[in-house]
Amino acid sequence: MRFGKSNLFVPVMAVAINVASVTALGQTPTYDLGKTPSEEEVRALDISIAPDGKGLPPGSGTAKEGAQLFVQKGCAGCHGPKGSGALV
Repeated sequence: MRFGKSNLFVPVMAVAINVASVTALGQTPTYDLGKTPSEEEVRALDISIAPDGKGLPPGSGTAKEGAQLFVQKGCAGCHGPKGSGALV
């Protein structure tokens, strides 16, 4: 079997394309995603409230006022429209 110039073209081009692809990937920008949150950031997002009410902020109100807050804060997204925990 004879190897001429045309027989070497495909493997050489494949190597060149692979090298160019790897080089391009190494130049993609980074966006500083995935950083570890600080304790303050975690506390600000912690909205866990125990069934006995522990974790609720101090205050008082009525069930009617609570229903308005439930809607305003989007609580149904996790608790369901009736507060039962089911989304249906």
